[in-house]
Amino acid sequence: MKRRWRMLLLMAGVAAVVAVFYFNNPAGVIEVAERANPGLLVLAVGLEIFSMLLFGAAWHELLRALSLFPKPSDSIKASLLSIFGDITIPSASISGEFMRVAYARNKMSIPTHKAIASVTVHRFLYMVSFILLLLAGFVTLGISPGPLETLYAIISVIGLILLGLTMVAPEMMITKIRKVLNVLPVAEGIREKAADSMENIAIGLAEIRGSRGNMVTAFAAMLAQWMGGAAGQMAVFYSLGYSISYSLVLAVYPVYVMLTVSSVGIPGSIGVVETGMSLAYIAVGVPRAIAVAAVLLSRALVLSTDLTITFAIFLRESRHIRPTKLEEIRSFEDHVSTQ
Repeated sequence: MKRRWRMLLLMAGVAAVVAVFYFNNPAGVIEVAERANPGLLVLAVGLEIFSMLLFGAAWHELLRALSLFPKPSDSIKASLLSIFGDITIPSASISGEFMRVAYARNKMSIPTHKAIASVTVHRFLYMVSFILLLLAGFVTLGISPGPLETLYAIISVIGLILLGLTMVAPEMMITKIRKVLNVLPVAEGIREKAADSMENIAIGLAEIRGSRGNMVTAFAAMLAQWMGGAAGQMAVFYSLGYSISYSLVLAVYPVYVMLTVSSVGIPGSIGVVETGMSLAYIAVGVPRAIAVAAVLLSRALVLSTDLTITFAIFLRESRHIRPTKLEEIRSFEDHVSTQ
């Protein structure tokens, strides 16, 4: 039943892509796409690969901060496996991170609790760097923030404050967060999940905080991977002969990120991303045919590149991805409870 439902969602996504093309001057889109510069498209692919490598490099630095020194190639492969999981099994990154933790435990011989702690901090830096990049794009572009952008700004400030406090006094932060969650009118399951997530972040940061150099390097790599991804989209626009400012791409790129990581049940968020990105670029003044052509080309390049590379890694390394033993999970829970 789940497989049938997923197939129906995928078909709906493909139909959405067709609709985006059909209802936005298809003849004009084809005309624009035909003049694409192959050299700049290759550059866009190169920037996408570079961003993927930086994603893995950031995690490798966090592992080094935990006094773990795996091969850089293994750290990269584990991170690529998480990307493969995120694309093929839409679950808001849960499936991808399960693959990464399993690979870290089985192939890299990393203790389960340290693997989960590093992945948790990695995702936390992923979101903080994303919010900072979003704000930088709006500031550089000179756009007056609306309600949504104001919300992002508030979240980013809160996130940075929590990051700083958690690194200085993780035990205190866990206690405070639990007290706040206990008075919120939310379901018990949601309250516990939120508390556990913050607790994992605090534990990871507590172990990592002694290696500030690695933390800074990881954060810089994460920022660079966002900027590389945005530069790839800009290269696609330039390949079509359309000059677009990097600031404009930075301002719109977060929409792409939010749509790709959203748990809509469609592999690769096909249809959702194409529709949202086309509307976003049209909204900021990009001509309709150019916006649609650039988005469809960019998505085709990114998905084909990501799937080709990560699927190859999956075929080679899948024997190292198996369910983590129950006693290992319990061991991690015991570790958390003793902090």
